Amino acid sequence: MGHTTVKKLLLLSILFLLNGCALNRLFLFDEIDKVNVVKYTPHVKVHRAYFTRTDLKPIIKGKRYLFLYHPRRKALVVLLRKPNRFLLYTLTTPHKAARPLYTKSVRQTLRKLYKEGYKSVKSLQQLGFSVKVGKRRYKRVKTIMVEVHDYRALKSLYRRAIKEYRYATVASVDEHLPKPMIEGYLKSVYAKAKNPAQRSELAKIARKLGITLRGMTNTSASTHTTHPASLQPEELQESDPIEPLYPYYLRQASLTELDHYLKSSKSYSELTNGERQMLTHRLIQLKQEKMLKDAPLEDLIAAYKENKDPRFKARILERIKELQGN
Repeated sequence: MGHTTVKKLLLLSILFLLNGCALNRLFLFDEIDKVNVVKYTPHVKVHRAYFTRTDLKPIIKGKRYLFLYHPRRKALVVLLRKPNRFLLYTLTTPHKAARPLYTKSVRQTLRKLYKEGYKSVKSLQQLGFSVKVGKRRYKRVKTIMVEVHDYRALKSLYRRAIKEYRYATVASVDEHLPKPMIEGYLKSVYAKAKNPAQRSELAKIARKLGITLRGMTNTSASTHTTHPASLQPEELQESDPIEPLYPYYLRQASLTELDHYLKSSKSYSELTNGERQMLTHRLIQLKQEKMLKDAPLEDLIAAYKENKDPRFKARILERIKELQGN
């Protein structure tokens, strides 16, 4: 890095500090009070937000948040209450700015939202969502974390497979659908099945989901292993039998080994689509770790602008401190 570039970076950091803003806090505007993407696939989307909780006021029954759903817009939102306004965040649309509502009371706010088409949420699972909420300290800021797992596309795909008695529709799907979202519908359709062929297809779907149907035996053919009911959404999914090499590349192989294997023709014949996705994800992680360790400051800053990864921000701060020390 050139001496001039180092001086510019140091000058910028000093200017930020002189304006009464610690450099560590400058990154928070893009991480706090904003819905961000954690995972995005055609079937499952995971969004997470950290909301500052020091000035949040209760809305209903002591809770400082309230979930609402707009059926026509297919939008899940969370309502927060600040001292002088209400804020409506759309959890299904990441990076969208909060909508402020300057109403005087909770009742007036809810009446306004109900007129706009928002409904109270009785069961998030029935809508196709799994939501985690908890108090967190994020970069020393007291927050409420809201994490939304959106299974609507996956649930719709399974409903179509069940309705049409077609296991092939979901045979190659790797993502796991929580049982409570589909178990009742599957059992009701199974009870109405008219012939052994239909029941056989439904039994395959049930086995893939880890659901037991009345009269279902373990001899029904299935190319996938059962997903345990307790499996958490964010855990790695392994739905196909794996070759001995796959666990090695998933957990132990070096960056060079894994990169070489994924580029080889051998990997295309040995790996399922799900396994290739998992190994590609690990390769990206290894490359990021190497970059965090060895990359120059300019590259780290450029990468952070793209990925907004807090690890890159922390490493940038470390490098700037190192340069200041020199």
